[in-house]
Amino acid sequence: MEQLEVKISVVMPVLNTAAYIRECMESLVNQTLREIEILCVDGGSTDGTREILEEYAKRDHRVRILEDTKGSTGYANNLGMEKAVGEYVAIVEPDDFVSLDMYERLYSVAKENYADVVRADYQVFFGQGESREYINKAIAAKGDYDKVLNPQKEQRLFKNDMSTWAGIYSRRLVREKKLCHNETPGAAYQDNGFWFLVMTHAERLCYTHVSGYRYRMDNPDSSVHNPGKQFAICDEYDFIEERLRREGIFRSFQSVYLWAKFIRYLSSYYRLDDSLKPGFAERFAREMRESERNGWLRREEFSQGQWRILEDLLERGETFQRHVEDGKRMFHDLISSDRTLVMYGCGSDGIRLLNYMKKMNCLDRVECLCDGNPLLWKKEIFGKQILSIEEIQEKEREADYIVASINYGDEIREELEKYGIEQNRIHVVNFC
Repeated sequence: MEQLEVKISVVMPVLNTAAYIRECMESLVNQTLREIEILCVDGGSTDGTREILEEYAKRDHRVRILEDTKGSTGYANNLGMEKAVGEYVAIVEPDDFVSLDMYERLYSVAKENYADVVRADYQVFFGQGESREYINKAIAAKGDYDKVLNPQKEQRLFKNDMSTWAGIYSRRLVREKKLCHNETPGAAYQDNGFWFLVMTHAERLCYTHVSGYRYRMDNPDSSVHNPGKQFAICDEYDFIEERLRREGIFRSFQSVYLWAKFIRYLSSYYRLDDSLKPGFAERFAREMRESERNGWLRREEFSQGQWRILEDLLERGETFQRHVEDGKRMFHDLISSDRTLVMYGCGSDGIRLLNYMKKMNCLDRVECLCDGNPLLWKKEIFGKQILSIEEIQEKEREADYIVASINYGDEIREELEKYGIEQNRIHVVNFC
């Protein structure tokens, strides 16, 4: 394959995903954009994954198999990008898949806009076969689509979705700026470093409503039980800070860096096994207090709900933990009551909470869903219809509202109060 023929190099780190790999590979080899290469970086699969990849490599010269000798997803991604010859590079996780026209459409957007990076909407999914359910996810705020943006100058863009696999990246940018993943062992948050480095170096970023990536949400176990992974997210943000300091640009990004660190630490805390949470909470609190002493904290970077959580952390880790556990008890008391319940918020927090309720076999306690985004109205998640607040007010005047938004719960509460909903009927969830 000649170098100039390849428009997009797709990099896929692989380790023991035989149950999913055929669906992923079929979605790649059948892309409408034929000028791609597929770099499968195998970390030593023993479940038949490697043999399946070899089948594809034998019948399609665009499939190449590389060896991950370090047992690191970060290393595998870096190796794939180093060996890539495409004009753009992309990342795919082997238990996911993509629509057949995804890369053709993203490449078209990139060329039309001379883009360094194109990021796209996507869908998350649960289940298999006919029972599989897809949920649309936006990659960016409403006003950020279909234009060329510079995240170095518009740092609010760091607060958009960071999903690195939902896009393509100029190989020239990756090579010239030495953008890379942290090569820590296993697969633990290495996408954070690559994402942050991309945002601090790209000058032409485009968001598009093209929705091609399909992200699996129901792997058997997404919690972190291994004590060796307890502080993996901390290692990642140490990696980011060290790299930015080495380049002399940390001060330019320190406020948004701290915001991102806070958000990812918070998410990591919720994923941890309960036995590991106290130790993580203490480190979380200690690092936030150190950031305050360094003068990095800017109140305007945080929502009301985020700032309230941050205040708990600045007091001590135990205070933060106590408030999280109080919220969990409140939620369980609520779903055990006989009240009519509506859940407000159909973003990532809402999906996680619904999945939590599904596992607890109490999803039937929610009458319907509510969201402020008109594009979601009349659609369903787990069989629950999404309605506007006006429709719910007509149907369920006495309902209690579960607000599923850790970051913007206070703002949503204020919005619901404008509709005449009493404070004691609004319950902000802060644990999922």
